[in-house]
Amino acid sequence: MGTRAALEYVPLYAAIRGVMPARRWRLLPGLWLETCHPAFLRVLQTSDAYRGFFPFHPNFAVRVDCERYVSGLSKRADPSLKAQIKRHHDTESGLPIEAEALARLVVISFLLCQSQVFSFSSAVTYRDRQGLRKGQLGSSARLQPHAVTEYAATALPRGLAPGKLRSAVRRRVRQLEIYFRPFCWQSDRLGVALNGFWTAVCTPYADQAFVSLMTAVEALLSTDTGEITHAVAERAALLLARRGEERLEIYKRTKRLYGVRSHLVHGSAKVQKKALTWDSTFVTAKRSNVAVSDFADLAQLVVRLIGRVLDDPKLLREIQMLRKEELATDSLRNYFRALVLNLSHR
Repeated sequence: MGTRAALEYVPLYAAIRGVMPARRWRLLPGLWLETCHPAFLRVLQTSDAYRGFFPFHPNFAVRVDCERYVSGLSKRADPSLKAQIKRHHDTESGLPIEAEALARLVVISFLLCQSQVFSFSSAVTYRDRQGLRKGQLGSSARLQPHAVTEYAATALPRGLAPGKLRSAVRRRVRQLEIYFRPFCWQSDRLGVALNGFWTAVCTPYADQAFVSLMTAVEALLSTDTGEITHAVAERAALLLARRGEERLEIYKRTKRLYGVRSHLVHGSAKVQKKALTWDSTFVTAKRSNVAVSDFADLAQLVVRLIGRVLDDPKLLREIQMLRKEELATDSLRNYFRALVLNLSHR
């Protein structure tokens, strides 16, 4: 059996706010977030093939030991996935490891726990496991660099205390890995929400970021084409709060934010006859903006909703269960109906 390469690195720049990780964080068997090895940086700086390849100066890297990762994946996988892994291992090319997808997994997991700024691009492959100094750079397709914008990172929750951050990130990585595994496609509402979240934090356009965040909310909460605003607001309140006053506050805030989304997509977010500030919402051919306070409210709502789904086994099972779309929607609708009526879930 084999894999495509022994080691793959995805260099990234991370402006870690308030806490610096240890030299290496083990997130899964064969998957680490670590500070850039000096020898690795020297190879990047001296290689003609990679000189000027990265549009940033990496200070961290997502490291994938392909053999260890696949070994761990085989132990976590269901029987059908184990059979696919074995078939790929038995071929000459081995199992294709999508290191960039795993890097996105790490960054998203980090962002769900702590506000950060990240940039990363293509993976760099090492063919030799004896050490970085002896490793040879393999070929890597150039990808469009990904960058979490300062605008988005500022709006995200500040997150956890330093002592709890590593365990929280590791937990999110393990919960979300199913969406980023090599050659596997987990397609469900949470996957759509994660894509909306990722699009929102990477795009430099505030209006598109806001719409993408609301897409994440709709993916998790909407099951019908009528009264979407009420349904989404009501379900967000039920999931995120216990007390009536807090639920009413979340309900009103979510309705207001959905109204901002409607203004943006239906062409009614026009420049008003007053001074434009960072708290103005408008879309023109020349420039667009979303009020920073609204963007922050929605970003934090999405982070809380994704966390709530991940930490609720019953709701997560409803979303991840593989079945026809009509059956999945009906089942999720029944889940929320039971929540509204305060019925127990089976």
